[in-house]
Amino acid sequence: MRNTKTYIGILIIIIVVSIIYIFNIPKNAERIIDTRATQLEAEATYQAEVLLSKQVEENRPLNNNDMVYIDTTNPYT
Repeated sequence: MRNTKTYIGILIIIIVVSIIYIFNIPKNAERIIDTRATQLEAEATYQAEVLLSKQVEENRPLNNNDMVYIDTTNPYT
């Protein structure tokens, strides 16, 4: 009888921890996405500043050859 109560208690604890973990996954994913978006924004801002400084130094307008490509395919870089 005592063993049965122990097993039921352990099972309840495992279920509760699993439910908490499952509901926490979207928050972690949202943090990862926000972090990646911030990194991309910072990279884009930096590239824009580089292009603008190039334009100012050379005293000419930007053209299509000055455009940069930011790789957004790998979310873990």
